Amino acid sequence: MAIINDQQAPQLAQLIDEPQQAQRSFWTAKAFHGYISDQYQIQCSYETVVRFFHKQGDALKTPQPWPDKQDEQLREAFFAIEASHSDSATYLAFLDEADKCISFQRTNY
Repeated sequence: MAIINDQQAPQLAQLIDEPQQAQRSFWTAKAFHGYISDQYQIQCSYETVVRFFHKQGDALKTPQPWPDKQDEQLREAFFAIEASHSDSATYLAFLDEADKCISFQRTNY
């Protein structure tokens, strides 16, 4: 058993970029850690895998918490307004924390 070495790094980097090689559509750090432990007999920490992802230029995405202070009625009203104006150049946005509505012009480039 070994830690990720310089000879394995290019192959593992390609595996990150092409998860289909492992019959996957994407990688999580936990899944990648388990896969290389089983398939390559690499014993390393989860943090080492995260550092390897970062070294390859990838960043892990983590779910963000849902704010508790949202007014659900205003939020539903916003989605109804946004949906009815989806083809318009003017949009209305509700800022939950500021408790304000703003309108803005969308610029198409």
